Amino acid sequence: MSLLIHYDKYCDLSGGAKWDQLFDPMLPPDSLIPDQAIQRDIASRYLSPDQFLYSDDISGLYPLEILWLKWNLFTELCKGILRFHTDKRQPHLYFHPANTMITIPAYVTDSLPARWIFGLRIPDSEISIPFRDPDIPAQYLPRLFSPPKDSQSLYAAPIIRKRPPGHEEDVTVLIRSKEKVRKHQGSEIRAILQVHLISENIRPSEYSEMDVFNVILRFNDENIPPVNIWGSKIESPERGLPIKGNTDPITTAVWEALEKESQSVFYKSKVKIYQSLHVPCDLYSLGMMLFRTFLVNDNQDFFMVDQMIHRIADSLEPMVQGLEPDRDKDILIRRLRTRFIEERLFPKETVLFRGEDRGGAEGCSFIPDDIWYEIILTGLRLITWIPGFSFCRSHGDFDIENPQYSMDKVMRPVQDLRRRIRIELFGSRQRNREVLEVCDMVRKELTAGMEI
Repeated sequence: MSLLIHYDKYCDLSGGAKWDQLFDPMLPPDSLIPDQAIQRDIASRYLSPDQFLYSDDISGLYPLEILWLKWNLFTELCKGILRFHTDKRQPHLYFHPANTMITIPAYVTDSLPARWIFGLRIPDSEISIPFRDPDIPAQYLPRLFSPPKDSQSLYAAPIIRKRPPGHEEDVTVLIRSKEKVRKHQGSEIRAILQVHLISENIRPSEYSEMDVFNVILRFNDENIPPVNIWGSKIESPERGLPIKGNTDPITTAVWEALEKESQSVFYKSKVKIYQSLHVPCDLYSLGMMLFRTFLVNDNQDFFMVDQMIHRIADSLEPMVQGLEPDRDKDILIRRLRTRFIEERLFPKETVLFRGEDRGGAEGCSFIPDDIWYEIILTGLRLITWIPGFSFCRSHGDFDIENPQYSMDKVMRPVQDLRRRIRIELFGSRQRNREVLEVCDMVRKELTAGMEI
């Protein structure tokens, strides 16, 4: 049996919030435990003095312990998303703090402080839905998914909130190449066309090679039926949005008209655009949950954090251009630190939930600068699509057959940061190493019997 708590509430608890700051002490929400006595026992556990290892330690390791707990929480979230991508072989598109649940067991050992003992559940009842449209050729459908619900959440990638699938734009079309492939049925023909789309409403950089385009090429002579083209974006040095695709079956007469007019400009054309919502959107949500985990406290809500983070993200590209996180991490962290100090953004004390803790947070000096700013750097790499810097180059940067590959890339720095925080907290003293061994042993016993 276990008690369920929303992810954001547990972030605050991990940051030092008092149980009764967040919940009615005797009536915790979202309980899976019908027994009121057990509910009261769990609540009293979170009201007891033994919440952390170092809250009363004169060494000042309490803020570092908070960082360790929060990074473990975020690591479990990353593991859950990786398992989802591996098992389901599709994006999720709908996880956020309100439906990601932390499980607290009803019965626990006294060997660990209360807030060290938890599991995590990724929501699996509301997940992405394969997009279906009978007009879209089958080879394009594996790229296309929709969220289970219309989402305007700040945790959802902006591309999800921006335009509906199949939104239509007026375009001017230029034919760059054409090739008759084969006769289809009777006198009908299929062809491969490479075209350029020009429209003041279309910014080519906003689209990826995994998006699907339905170009309706209309002749200037309205007596000639339009040509329907299904295709994808390709690389091209030319101006406009380059698309290469196949036509629906056309008659010989239409093909001949196409050959005759191939140098013409097709002013009256349209395009329907189906943007691919996939794993990079999940990485965006993961990045926003990282910022929720570490940067929200009793003086700074998520709306404030969202505004500050996006102000940084929107101007980030010039600062990181030409730098690769694996090769140039020290330079990136130094630049980020300088900017944050100049703008007085997100000092290390931010990780502590309560103002009274932040006011006396001399122990935050135990959190190394390189670790703190790499945590924020990791979040920025998750929510941006900057080639060479971000985990994904664009919203179309994913492997259809192996969607877990993107999270595999994320897990490497996540596990490395966990190792480094662990060394800072436990690696310097023999006593702390012994405590960590007990913690690991107890957690393995607990998580083996818990549904995570």
